[in-house]
Amino acid sequence: MAGFSEELIEERHQECLAAMERMSERKRARLLGTDQEVLVEADGFGRSRGNFKVHIDGDVRPGDIVPVRITGADRATLAASRISAESKDLHLWKLTQSKFSSY
Repeated sequence: MAGFSEELIEERHQECLAAMERMSERKRARLLGTDQEVLVEADGFGRSRGNFKVHIDGDVRPGDIVPVRITGADRATLAASRISAESKDLHLWKLTQSKFSSY
C-alpha cells in the first residue's frame, strides 16, 4: 500500500489477528459445559450446528449425529464427550431450534 511501511502494515495485521483470536476464544469459552449436536465428518471429529470443529471421545462414525457435552475449548478444535440423547439441555435446545426453523 502506498504511503505505509511494510512494518506498519504487518504490525496492524498482527493486531487484527490477535483481536480475532480473542473474540474466538470468548465464543469457544461460552460453549464449555454446554450440550451440542455434532455431525461426525471423520473418525472422532465433527462439526457442531455453529460450525465449530469438535473432537469427540468415544465410538462415532462419519455420518452419525451425536449429542455431546463440550469439555474443552482450547484453540480451534473443541473437545467433547458423548452424552445421552435425552439430556435436558440438549432437549431444550432442540425445542428452541425447531421454533426458529419455520421462519
